[in-house]
Amino acid sequence: MRQFQSCMTLLGVCLLFQAAVCAETVTLKESASSDAVWQVASDVHVRGVLKTPQKGGELRAMPLKVDATFRYRERRLPGAGRDAQTLRSLREYETASAAIEVDRDKSSSKLRDTNKLVVAHGRREGIQFYRPTGTMSVNELELLHTPGDSLAILGLLPPKPVEVGESWTPETWVPQMLTSTEALLKADLTCRLESAENDRAEISFQGEVEAALEGATTKLRLTGNLTFDLRQNYIRHVELTQTEQRTVGPVSPGMDVTASMTVDRSPAARNGRLTRRQADATPLEPTAEMLALQLQLANGTTVSHNRDWRVFHQSGRNAILRWVDEGSLIAQANLTTLPNAAPGNHLQAAQFEANIKKGLADADRIVSSKRVADANRFIHRIDVTGRTRDLDMIHRYYLIADKSGRQGIWRFSFEKELEKQFGDADSAIIEQTTFVDRSVTPASVNE
Repeated sequence: MRQFQSCMTLLGVCLLFQAAVCAETVTLKESASSDAVWQVASDVHVRGVLKTPQKGGELRAMPLKVDATFRYRERRLPGAGRDAQTLRSLREYETASAAIEVDRDKSSSKLRDTNKLVVAHGRREGIQFYRPTGTMSVNELELLHTPGDSLAILGLLPPKPVEVGESWTPETWVPQMLTSTEALLKADLTCRLESAENDRAEISFQGEVEAALEGATTKLRLTGNLTFDLRQNYIRHVELTQTEQRTVGPVSPGMDVTASMTVDRSPAARNGRLTRRQADATPLEPTAEMLALQLQLANGTTVSHNRDWRVFHQSGRNAILRWVDEGSLIAQANLTTLPNAAPGNHLQAAQFEANIKKGLADADRIVSSKRVADANRFIHRIDVTGRTRDLDMIHRYYLIADKSGRQGIWRFSFEKELEKQFGDADSAIIEQTTFVDRSVTPASVNE
C-alpha cells in the first residue's frame, strides 16, 4: 500500500512538472533598432461638455464634439534616455485634421503641408512633437496630441515573456504618458494577455489615473484592447476609450468628455521621406527653435514663443497667453493688434503713454517710459507698478510697429515677487514678433 501511495505521489509531481513545462510563454516586443516603416491610420472621436466659469462662480456647460483623422508613416528612432524617453519616432503625415464643434460654433484644424515631417519623442508628461526643421503653430501642436498615440501604446507591452491569462502592471510613466498629464497623483493600470493563437495575441487593458494638468486636476479612466502580430512582432490594432473629468484650470476649461479612438498599423508600402539618412540626421534632443511655437494674429502678425506659454483665449484682434508652472500662474500676456495705419503714421509714444495713464487705477503708477532699440521696428516700452487683489503687480506695456503701419500693443503682467522668475520673457516674445510682408490697407489708429 505504501508503495502504491509513493507511486501516486511521484505521478502527481510528474504531472505538475509536465504542466509547468507545457505552459508556454509569449514574447510581445517590438524592435526599436530595425529599419521598419509603419503605415498608421488613427481616428479619434470626442463627445462631452466643456465647462467655463461665469460671473457668480457658476459653470457654463457647452457641448463638445471632435472628429479627427490621422494618416502617417512612422519610423522608430534610437532612444534618448530611459523609460518614456526610449520611445522616439519620425513621422511623415499624409493627413492630420479635426472638425471641432463647441456649443454649435464650428471650426477646423489641420497640419500645414510644409509641416508634414514631425518628430515624436516620449516624455512622462506625454508625447513631445516638433519639426526637425522650423516651427509648429499652437493649433498644430494641439491637433497632434491624441489619446492612444501610436508611440505611447508601446508602453503597454509586457517587459518580459508572459503566459495566456497572465496580467502585468506597466510602470507609472506609461499611464502618465498615455494620458498626457503633467503631475501624476495616482495610477492603477492593468494589462492582461487574453489569448495567443493563429499568429496573433490579444491584450486587454484598463485602469484609472488621477493627475494635475495645466493647474487643473483630472480623473481619467482607460479601457481598451490591442492586437499584437506574433509573426512580424508589432502592434497592429488598438481600440481605446478614455473618459475624463477635469476641473477648470488657469489656462483650460473644465471638461466631462469621452474619447474613443482606433489605431491600425501595418508595414508601409514605401518609406517616403523616412529614409535612413533622414533618421540619422534627426538630433537626439530638439533645439529651442524646434520647440518654439507660432501664434498667428490679425494683420499678418506672427508671434513665436516657447512652450511655457499657453494660449488661454484668442478672438479677433486679441490673444491672451498664460505661463503656468507646476499649476501656478507665473504671468499673463495680452496681445492686441491695432488697425493698420498709413506708413510712418503709427501710434506715437506720447499718445501711447497718455492712453495707459487714462486706464491706470489709483494705486498704479508709471515707473519708466523708453524707446527700445530696434533697427527695423518702432518699439516703446512703459513699465507700471500697482496692486491687484492685494498683490503687488508689475505690468510691462509695449507699443510695437513696423514701417508699413502695422502695429500692436503687448502687455505682460506678473506678481512682483515673481520678477526674478519672469526674467526677460517679455523681450524674447517681442524679439520674435514679426509682420508678414504684404500690402496694407491704411486706416486711422482710432478706428
